[in-house]
Amino acid sequence: DGGCPLCRAEIATYRRTEGAESLQWVDAHACGAADLGPGLERPDALARLHVRRADGTLVQGARAFVEIWSALP
Repeated sequence: DGGCPLCRAEIATYRRTEGAESLQWVDAHACGAADLGPGLERPDALARLHVRRADGTLVQGARAFVEIWSALP
């Protein structure tokens, strides 16, 4: 959520980490609805962190953080 200063700062930290270029980062605050992908509405995307796995499944909250952490060294 690029509209949230705390979220913006945390994601900026992840994006500067080696390996972050292998992930696609989508700002749920500013992106088009299609960029959120199927099964994810903007209010839900803004309420908590979501990660869409390569197979298309969505994970949210703490599991989404684990997905990000597993992709970064």
